Amino acid sequence: MSSPGAGGLAGSSRRDASLVLLSAAGGALLWVAVSRLLRALVGKDKAAPAAPPGPAPPVPYPILDEDSATPLVNGRVPGLRRASSSTSFHRSPRLTSSGFETATPFMRRNRSGVISSTGRSRASEAFVSSQSELATDNALAMLRSDKEEFRLAETVLFITEQCASDDVVSQVQRVVTPSEKLQSAFRRVSAGIALRNALRPQDSEAPEAPRNPAFLDLRPIAPVPRALLLQNGAADALAGCGQWDWDVFALAEATGDHALVALGLHLLSPPCATLSVDLDALHGFLSSVEHAYRRDIPYHTRTHAADVLQAAVYMLRASWLPGPAVTPLLELAVMIAAVAHDAAHPGVNADFLQRTGDPLALLYNDTHVLEQMHASVCFRLLAMAEGNLLQGLAPEQRVELRARVIHMILQTDMKIHYEMMSRLNEVEPWLGCEPGIADAELQFALGVLLHAADLSGPTKPGVVVRWSRRVAEEFFRQGERERAAGLKVSDGFDREASGHLWATRNAAFVRFIVLPMYEALQAVSPDAKLQPCIDGIHESLMRLDSAPPDLPMR
Repeated sequence: MSSPGAGGLAGSSRRDASLVLLSAAGGALLWVAVSRLLRALVGKDKAAPAAPPGPAPPVPYPILDEDSATPLVNGRVPGLRRASSSTSFHRSPRLTSSGFETATPFMRRNRSGVISSTGRSRASEAFVSSQSELATDNALAMLRSDKEEFRLAETVLFITEQCASDDVVSQVQRVVTPSEKLQSAFRRVSAGIALRNALRPQDSEAPEAPRNPAFLDLRPIAPVPRALLLQNGAADALAGCGQWDWDVFALAEATGDHALVALGLHLLSPPCATLSVDLDALHGFLSSVEHAYRRDIPYHTRTHAADVLQAAVYMLRASWLPGPAVTPLLELAVMIAAVAHDAAHPGVNADFLQRTGDPLALLYNDTHVLEQMHASVCFRLLAMAEGNLLQGLAPEQRVELRARVIHMILQTDMKIHYEMMSRLNEVEPWLGCEPGIADAELQFALGVLLHAADLSGPTKPGVVVRWSRRVAEEFFRQGERERAAGLKVSDGFDREASGHLWATRNAAFVRFIVLPMYEALQAVSPDAKLQPCIDGIHESLMRLDSAPPDLPMR
């Protein structure tokens, strides 16, 4: 056993050793700090590299982001990059007190590497940034608009949230400052008090969500009687479907709300006959798809599907697609996708389904939730059709048609609009029936075609006000369900606060989303006969400007 003296001596030695180690560690840290300071001082004395020759930078207009610390330069958020044909992606120059700073190796985000500092591939990161830049530029154009209603923060966010993914929306939110949000909310509420009940029809209470998603209860139904499709001027209404500004509501009224079956038989029968597809199976499929559309919602209805089908066929026949002449199989794929692209739509958007934990969101893991459901419904009904609609096709034809249809329906997700536009803006124009088009390019063009057809309602002056009022009503009903569930009401979905702005909001959507898209379609395919579409958009904007704020839905 050790003596007390020996134990005290050992403890003292250990304390001395600890002090020595701590002193050494402190000295090492001090040395590192001094070295870094010296290197920084030496670096400051070096002359900054001269900026490369080129045009003088444009005069910036300062717009502060939310923390008022980082100015936006020329209307762009620092950090956004535009994709280009080269391999160099760098951040837009930041405006400092001494002028525009020059790019540094750090700002180029690992120019020589495959992976950037964010963990994304360089190509992927540049593509995401291209979408963000496009969305931000669009938001800034709205904020600079000569129409006060377009400059409202809620209008800007309403448009962006419909057409962009969450990360792109967060970039745009940096443009719309919190103070502007507050001011716009005050103006919105003050102006809307007098009309808070004007747009509330007696049946405006939001319908309860079904216990199970509609697609779980699909079953074959009897085909719509052909006699219903041939009465009350239906033939006259069908005769005008080759014109762009076609009134689908006239056909719906003439056929007893069976416009989708009537138009589908009229347009799909020729390619089906060429491909030896049974016409009775076609009739059964169209009747089943039409039945799958809910009738208790205002906008995503069977009539909307018929309108999209007519627009898609118009664009096919206007020779918009690249490559050789459209084959009957390709024509059939486009028509089937248009017919079923919103089948069983619940009347709320995917954000609502995700926030409420809807079974559809759980089933599809928050990814293209509605569009995946629409595609699933489509092929389940194709299989249920009498004799199976696709039975007469060769196996390789069925595989091709299925791949085309699924792809086109998924591309109608509005959340990927800016992604599609950023790619469309970089596509080399194709001229007429240009040979040698890669299948990937044709597949992309098919997705763009159906997405554009899905947005065609505002391009048709004769029906623009009616469709705009209906989509606004569907948004307002979702807003009521959000409030009842204790959720934040989505921007633009509050009937009491902004119901009187329904026409203005739709005009902003047409002006800043639909018009640029159709102009891009015309630019990428100059030979296509799309000028009636663009002329229709301008006339539609005038009609929305004169629409009364208290217009009832019909």
